[in-house]
Amino acid sequence: MDSKKSKPAKPRKRRKGSSVGRQLAVNEMLFKVSWTEATLSSSSTGTLSNSTSPSIVGASEYSVISGLFTQVRIVRATLVFTSKQQTDGTISQGRIMIGTNMNMNYTVFTLPTNYAAVQNTTKKATVASYLVRPYRYVFPVPPNLEFADIKADAPSPVTPWAGTPGVVQLYGDGFTASTAYFQIDWEDVVYHLRGRF
Repeated sequence: MDSKKSKPAKPRKRRKGSSVGRQLAVNEMLFKVSWTEATLSSSSTGTLSNSTSPSIVGASEYSVISGLFTQVRIVRATLVFTSKQQTDGTISQGRIMIGTNMNMNYTVFTLPTNYAAVQNTTKKATVASYLVRPYRYVFPVPPNLEFADIKADAPSPVTPWAGTPGVVQLYGDGFTASTAYFQIDWEDVVYHLRGRF
């Protein structure tokens, strides 16, 4: 009688996870949150201009989190642009330029007044106002970011090496005046929190 030989079982591969997650100490935590930032509307002269930051101060849970932890650094964040006028043929459509200025933060920033103010920023992108699908802008987080005080993750003067540095700036012109063009939301914003020692 023939007998079938069984093959030796292959060793299972371990799933790769977040390297940050495996190194967390007892007094540390990764915290993920999303929030609605703003409706982006054109001015009375037809320009779109905005500056926004994923500082932990923007999270609705900030008051609770800041009572439990003393330090923070951002891990990742995505800013989502959803067009509110993609099907309206009666208004002026155009482009907006998006980029991150690492020499600014939640506390220290200016609004761009022309395309040149955004053209030389980090991770520049150009988006049409009549987008059919939402545009996801991945916020550039510097490597080896240091922790900052959770009550000042965006201090003055600016610290591009710690906390939550950087401001996403956007600018566009030639739009119909006083019209809502985009909904912008921060999604999947992840912070590395460190507690009291």
